Amino acid sequence: VDPCRGRTSTSKRRLIYYEQDVVVPVPTGFEWTAAADDVEDRHLLLFYAASPNSCIRRHISRQLAESPDAEVLIIPKPIPKKPWSDFLYRSKFCLVPDGVSSISARLYEVLLHGCVPVLLTHAFHPPFERLVDWRRIAVFLRNDEVADAPEILRNITDEDYLAMHREVVRARRLLNVHDLPFWVA
Repeated sequence: VDPCRGRTSTSKRRLIYYEQDVVVPVPTGFEWTAAADDVEDRHLLLFYAASPNSCIRRHISRQLAESPDAEVLIIPKPIPKKPWSDFLYRSKFCLVPDGVSSISARLYEVLLHGCVPVLLTHAFHPPFERLVDWRRIAVFLRNDEVADAPEILRNITDEDYLAMHREVVRARRLLNVHDLPFWVA
């Protein structure tokens, strides 16, 4: 059972989607670096840090913050930008719950660090959905699967993880407003 059903920002208002709508990536304070290409130094299986200011964020904290698993790092409060960035570079997968809308800057920040996003969403409307196969670039979980996330992620083979990371690398130019493919896509 979804502990946040009817209690999320996206469930409290009607979502309207028009076929001609274009979702533009949210600008962030990060850019792609060589560290984002690296897969060798990603020793954390799963990372997430944020204030518990929504139902899903509190649920993540309750389910995973005190995990004894050394490869799972869930910090139930905001942390400074530099250590947050360092943890993203050291993580294979990063949790991305719905934000104020079904899309948030966290998705782009995670991608720009080369971390495969684990999306907790009921209303995902991604950028460039006709150009990027988001099922190949991200893991989609239901809110009621949060506690099982480490086990689910461990069942993804190294080969499949590397394929997902390659898709993240391929998509990076589309998600960077300072890069030409963003503007011609």
